Amino acid sequence: MKKKFWFTLLAANSLFLPLLPSTAQAQEFPPKQISIVVGFPAGGGTDIFARLFAQKLAPELGTNVIVENRPGAASTIGANTVARAAPGGQTLLFTPSNLAMTKAIYSKLPYDPQQDLAPITMTVRIPVVLVVHPSVPVRTVREFLALAKRMPGALDYGSSGPGSPPYFAMELLKYKAGIDIHHVPYKGANQIVPGVLSGEIQTTLLIPPLLISHIQAGKLRGLAVSTRGRSSALPNLPSLHEAGVTDYEITQWHGFFAPAKTPPAIINRLNSAVVKVLAAPDVKQRLANEGADIVGSSPSELASHLASEIRLYTELAQRLKLKME
Repeated sequence: MKKKFWFTLLAANSLFLPLLPSTAQAQEFPPKQISIVVGFPAGGGTDIFARLFAQKLAPELGTNVIVENRPGAASTIGANTVARAAPGGQTLLFTPSNLAMTKAIYSKLPYDPQQDLAPITMTVRIPVVLVVHPSVPVRTVREFLALAKRMPGALDYGSSGPGSPPYFAMELLKYKAGIDIHHVPYKGANQIVPGVLSGEIQTTLLIPPLLISHIQAGKLRGLAVSTRGRSSALPNLPSLHEAGVTDYEITQWHGFFAPAKTPPAIINRLNSAVVKVLAAPDVKQRLANEGADIVGSSPSELASHLASEIRLYTELAQRLKLKME
């Protein structure tokens, strides 16, 4: 009877052995330091958001939180850094929607964003704003679309180059609305804005912080925002959905990811911490000033959204015959 008892006890305990590593890792969290990896240079919008979260997450998690910039290769260097990191919660990725775009346009990535990264939460969504130079004789989206159809290829729009967020935003609008607008690539938003202000290009789609002051000063004419509903940053502008482009919606979102195989307990702890930070009044105000709408999604919601974005941009890239090595 004693032998049978000990055999049964050992067999029962063996069922729990696979759980021990994950449990141990979860108990060791948080580590002495957490690195938030950003795939862009310091000083940009993604970096600014990341540093705000690092500052607020440190006391919430009770550990040191730093931002580590790993720019290059359209943000893929930063993403790959996290994809190859140890899955203990000490290395996180903070990324915009470029994560889905790079999957759509690069034929060979050293990682798979859906297989090698674990979603934590989408923090914010930011609409893009359709603007025109005041010399363009339109005041509404319908007038803009009518002009573009009447004069195909006559209007120029600026983006940061093929595969960039402004590029995809306008190319999707062109496809959905059946219009033809000529693409003029720039090296970045810091060149697109002067281009449209000077009339070198007639239109573009960019995030609110880059355009609001120029719209308010009458130097640019805002026509619509890219979300289905209106934006709190520009409440007087209709959405493209309101204006008749009913199957169009595109945003620039930002989210946190961890390496794949990070224990669920750690993912849930990080999710709770970020969502709590997002609810802080000073954080809400700071993000609102940047034209950002707070989300605070669950990990599964972010996973679903990432999958839908990859499908959207893959279909668009295929239609545009856009592929990069």
